[in-house]
Amino acid sequence: MRSNLIGRLAVFPPTGGAERVLVDKLSIYIQPHGVRHVRSGLPREAAAISAAKAAGVLEPSYTRAPGVPVLCWHDVAPRVSVTQFLGLPKTGGRPTLTQVADLNPARAVADDLRVRGRLPRLLPTEPDNYIDPRRVRAEDASMAVLDLVPRYCEARVGPYLSLASRLFDLSLTRDDIAVGVKKIELAWDVECSLAGWAPRAFWSGWECVMARHSNGRPSLHSPALLKAGGAKGEAYKLYPKAGSKRCSMPGVLRFEVSLTGTAIRERLGRQLDLLDRTTFLTDVRELARQIYPLIVKVQESMSGEEMVAAHLVFAVMLPTSQKRAAQDILGALLGTGEFQNAGGSQVHRRLLVRLRKEGHVACRWKGRWIATELFHRTLRQIFRYLRDTGAELVKP
Repeated sequence: MRSNLIGRLAVFPPTGGAERVLVDKLSIYIQPHGVRHVRSGLPREAAAISAAKAAGVLEPSYTRAPGVPVLCWHDVAPRVSVTQFLGLPKTGGRPTLTQVADLNPARAVADDLRVRGRLPRLLPTEPDNYIDPRRVRAEDASMAVLDLVPRYCEARVGPYLSLASRLFDLSLTRDDIAVGVKKIELAWDVECSLAGWAPRAFWSGWECVMARHSNGRPSLHSPALLKAGGAKGEAYKLYPKAGSKRCSMPGVLRFEVSLTGTAIRERLGRQLDLLDRTTFLTDVRELARQIYPLIVKVQESMSGEEMVAAHLVFAVMLPTSQKRAAQDILGALLGTGEFQNAGGSQVHRRLLVRLRKEGHVACRWKGRWIATELFHRTLRQIFRYLRDTGAELVKP
């Protein structure tokens, strides 16, 4: 059996986890299947803004993407960022009449749950694009988000047709346009009492597994973020969500994958159908079944328990190049919960400042450093495990 420490990190269920997928960020495009007749002289700034306002767009702005003029605006309910291309590509050819809309279905569902009182109000520093699995069943959150996507995308069709008529004198119907994925982010959020520490503990498995599924080398991008590039427009991340930025705080751990339209076609043999609910649900769940086993393999490939415990202590907090000072500090914090830097040692101070930035200790007065209650308790648990197993406290 796995130890309690590893058990607290093995949070991605081997079976049934794929079905808990969320759609976080979603960037879609809308464009005509083929454009043969466009009025001569595409709309300039004043005419474009006037036409957009007439079509119901609030506060459009006119700017230029590389070589092409665009209109940009934000819709409030639901929150959507929209970019409407207005011109010809540099190389000539058909007019670039594509509209790109950036959506966040997970955020929209979370906003609705807060309005209905099922989620608490956000703290000022808390991200709003996740649904806390400690308060809402992951299966319920997944279904709510996936159900919303086709409705979100369908709601963009009418405004596009109206705008195309006013801007380009095009009388288009729903059958004349294509709606597809530019980029989609799939995510799995799980409760993890050691969420802030998890990326370091997962690193050995992440490096091993992702190296076989990545164009670029997997990286420990920051102390709380693992990254890996994938084949043909895929990118993977593992990181703690809100409430767990400080390593000793329990919270939510997220596994996330970003896929371009090309990556989706490589995996499914076709593009996602965003307007048909049944087809969309089937295809997204198929993508989830293909991708989710990666994080399970990573989890199963974590180092031995004593190595993970040592890694959590040293890689999270203290460099082994200053092992003597680290032992002084951790020994005192473990025993009495405080460390007195009476001599004003700069080596000790640098390590203590690092611990303070992680939220583990606070400086009271005259060099007296106090461990937080949670950090003191966590230290005792890890050191008790190391003592019972006879493991050496060294960085792997």
